[in-house]
Amino acid sequence: MRILLIIMMMAFCAVKSFAAAEGMDLYLLVGQSNMAGRGALTDSNRVNAERVFKLDAKGEWQRAEEPIHFDKKSAGAGLAASFARAMADKNKDVKIGLIPCAVGGTQIDRWVESGDLWSNAVKRAKIALKSGKLKGILWHQGESDATSKLA
Repeated sequence: MRILLIIMMMAFCAVKSFAAAEGMDLYLLVGQSNMAGRGALTDSNRVNAERVFKLDAKGEWQRAEEPIHFDKKSAGAGLAASFARAMADKNKDVKIGLIPCAVGGTQIDRWVESGDLWSNAVKRAKIALKSGKLKGILWHQGESDATSKLA
């Protein structure tokens, strides 16, 4: 009986979590480490995640807490959480869904239509679109291509 109760509670939490994520304003987060976030996480720079969610590495919605990205162990504070908080504060009736896809230290040519990062972002966006509408794309490319000569 106890195990059945635990299973029922887990199922309820899963349904409640998914329902909380429906009808969101979605934002795709792409680029390099500047988008993925490498800042130190402290109590003073953590962002309140009320009405803000993130699509995790498994493609499931979670309450957003930093690090938002999961590209590397060094992921930390970035611009995504504070952006999402500002958007949620602007309209108290919306839920914000962040779709982290940035990968630090990568070249911009991996974002071409046939590139692996492009393909991953499209795949993750399709998963997210089941829960809301894409409202924007935040792109922050860093300096990885700064020394490349343009053709």
